[in-house]
Amino acid sequence: MKTIIILVLTISCQLVYGQCYLDRHNTSLSDAWLSCDIKESPNKDRIPGHWILYDLGDKYNIGEVTLWNINTPGETENGIRDFFVDYSDNGIDWETTTRHNLNMSQGTSIYEGEIVTSLEDVTTRYILISAINNHGGACTGFAEIRIENKGLSSAIANNDIPIDFTTTPNPATDYTSIRLDLGSPLTGYISVTDANGKILKTVPCENKSQMTYRLVTENWSCGQYTATYHTENSVESISFIVIR
Repeated sequence: MKTIIILVLTISCQLVYGQCYLDRHNTSLSDAWLSCDIKESPNKDRIPGHWILYDLGDKYNIGEVTLWNINTPGETENGIRDFFVDYSDNGIDWETTTRHNLNMSQGTSIYEGEIVTSLEDVTTRYILISAINNHGGACTGFAEIRIENKGLSSAIANNDIPIDFTTTPNPATDYTSIRLDLGSPLTGYISVTDANGKILKTVPCENKSQMTYRLVTENWSCGQYTATYHTENSVESISFIVIR
């Protein structure tokens, strides 16, 4: 059993992207989640077992969930096999997806993870992964998770104006272009913050319906950052990742 609090999906760069190759994972057991004790589940509809709970810190629009199984030679049998993915806004009332499966890893440095579910059109704060069984080991776990983050669950209040707010490329290395398309002129500003909430850049947007800003990130540390468009009545946030 384990509970992880993630603020603004602030997972380490290695956790979001394995190694120098975006879909590969190393063979270290120290990077993995491993449960050897059965515990009561946060979801009252689940029996006691091995589970891990992710608190995203706020309600996010999410998409694909990718898992990497235990990849340490001699330990791969502890890798999760069948499991449920539940999600909740409050950590009490849960929705569930269908039963999922993750293959045993090869125990090599070229092992790549698998997309295990796609939570399209889901807005949530809590994600619970509950193991049903494993590949024959005494404990159960997996090495890494990637949760696709499509931004905070927020909208431009009091305005029936569609908003298109994106960053490209994402992940970024030396730069990313922040694009804003409101359909109608509004006055506001864009702020860019790091994982600790420190404001790194502020860009004014006065009476504009469209704008593109090239954000230079070549000297930034790898990790997750948030761009937020602010108006007098509301905010809209998206996240992007810097990798090396």
